Amino acid sequence: MRRLVLSCALLLHASVVSSQGQIHQAIDSFGPDEAAAGEELSGRGRLLQEGCESRVAQAIKDAVPEVSTLNPERCCSFDGPTAVYVTHAQSDPSEPTGFEPFWNDIYIQLAETSETFDVCFVMTGVNQNEPTERTLTAILIEVNNFVSRLSDVPSMMSTDPTDANELVNLFRLINNDPNRASNGVFNAGYDNIQREAAVTGQPLLPFVGYTDDALYGVEAADITLRLLQGDAPAKPLCFNGRPDLSFVGRRCAAYYRAVTDDPPESLGGIACRDDSPVEAILALIVQQNANAVYSHVDCCGQVAQAVVLAREMNMTIVGGCQDVGSEGMQFVTGQPIQLQADQTASWANLPVIETLDGQDGREEQYFPSGQSLVNTEIFNTLTVF
Repeated sequence: MRRLVLSCALLLHASVVSSQGQIHQAIDSFGPDEAAAGEELSGRGRLLQEGCESRVAQAIKDAVPEVSTLNPERCCSFDGPTAVYVTHAQSDPSEPTGFEPFWNDIYIQLAETSETFDVCFVMTGVNQNEPTERTLTAILIEVNNFVSRLSDVPSMMSTDPTDANELVNLFRLINNDPNRASNGVFNAGYDNIQREAAVTGQPLLPFVGYTDDALYGVEAADITLRLLQGDAPAKPLCFNGRPDLSFVGRRCAAYYRAVTDDPPESLGGIACRDDSPVEAILALIVQQNANAVYSHVDCCGQVAQAVVLAREMNMTIVGGCQDVGSEGMQFVTGQPIQLQADQTASWANLPVIETLDGQDGREEQYFPSGQSLVNTEIFNTLTVF
């Protein structure tokens, strides 16, 4: 039987950041531009579906209409054991996968790892353009509950981007039920896992990802202060592309607190989108006389354009992005996507491989135990120009 070798990691305990993100100013945005449908990556078309969906993907979309799905082309007609990754990724038709940039990269790495072992999978996101009155938490609860009961899904990995208890409580229920899929958490949700374990007295649920969102802001502040070189105190602006996710607000809060002695009263950042008008961002930078700018990935391209224009007006500005860089910005604070996605795929692939081999997909030696943790810490990329 084909075997996967997992790298080992010690159980690490990260400090919990409890500050809630508040949005202190919003930038109006133009209507969304029409973007071309997702194109294939050069040489990677086999990793994307060609206008078809696997049976598992179709079942998920039929059950939860707010959800988007994607599976590799080789899995379109496959009806056997399938891993599922349930995420909060938003749609972005300009990306090859149709997922927003960060999750586009995650999907590609999941696909490359799974292809090596000939394992089929589905990744889900949340289509923000689908009319709904339901909260993100409610949608994720329904998706996870449905997927965990599918007979063709021996294993699943899920993100937990909210502060609600209901989702992590469902993960525990899935984890303890031998008739449901093996379940772990990845990318976001470590704080919730810690709290749930403390309340229930049960071991920590399996987790792959970074353990402290404040590190984003702390690292960004440290780089900013070094690049300012003490020439002037920082006058920062933090742009928040996902004000619906409190952990993004915590990144801005940590940035403000670490970069200046005079942070704004509301710390969650300035709400923005990928179509926010550059002119409005520039006007705010000029109005605030900002010399330090830090942006969430979803709107960093727009913010970067405004920073370049501000520098042409002889303003000195240190700029950085979260997760994915943009021309004109000097640094990125991000997480090792390849490591995170490869470990996540490895965890989910093992029960699938076991099931393909005629076993039950829940062997302890193949799927990580309850106290397993792979902590993919934040890293920095610095470009000085």
